[in-house]
Amino acid sequence: KRVLKIGEDIKRGSHAFTEGEGKTELQQQQQQQQQQQHQQQQHQSRAAPLILLMEFEARVALNQENLAKMVYQAATTMTLPVKCFLTMAKLAIQAKRSHDAGSECLRWYLRLLAQVAAQGPGENLQKFAVALRELVHLHLSRNDCWGCFEEVVGLLKSFPWIASCYPKSELEWLCAVAWGNCQHSLKVGDISWALRWVTAAVDLVGHCPAFEASKEKMERIAQLCRESSSGSSSQQ
Repeated sequence: KRVLKIGEDIKRGSHAFTEGEGKTELQQQQQQQQQQQHQQQQHQSRAAPLILLMEFEARVALNQENLAKMVYQAATTMTLPVKCFLTMAKLAIQAKRSHDAGSECLRWYLRLLAQVAAQGPGENLQKFAVALRELVHLHLSRNDCWGCFEEVVGLLKSFPWIASCYPKSELEWLCAVAWGNCQHSLKVGDISWALRWVTAAVDLVGHCPAFEASKEKMERIAQLCRESSSGSSSQQ
């Protein structure tokens, strides 16, 4: 009887061991499958921006319409690197086609950079400032780069502490460009754009001690532009 009992115990132990082995193998297989799925997702996430860039470049070359809509859909449905939007903007602007698409890319690029910059001072703001200057230079005309100034002025108003961390030389450059564009608009008789540019200059001059002497003149020109604009509207 003892021998039989020992034999039964051995069988039960062997069966339990076999079941344990089976569970371990199953768990290993599941882990391997999860790892493979994770690797596939990573590969797809890395490949998606490249595929998008190639498709965008091809559509720009073919001068296709609705590229701005394509950019919006990509921005709202995909997780893309910030630089992806800058690359697409350059493709559209340098090809001198698809201006709407280029502007849409710039808006998303600046919006994402602004979100990063708002999270903390230092390197993020430096990157934003450098990128902003580059984008201003990329535009084909003075007024085309207006969105860049809107973005930085909005950022300074939403997060006042940013002014103390933003590179002073870049703020002064932006103020000088806005003021110069205002003067150009006045020369060509475009009061509407002159008002926009002088308003941006006034918003920026408060952060630029180097332009303190010009602040009163800017404010006076802004008032004259507003009066002229309201006078034109009433006549119409």
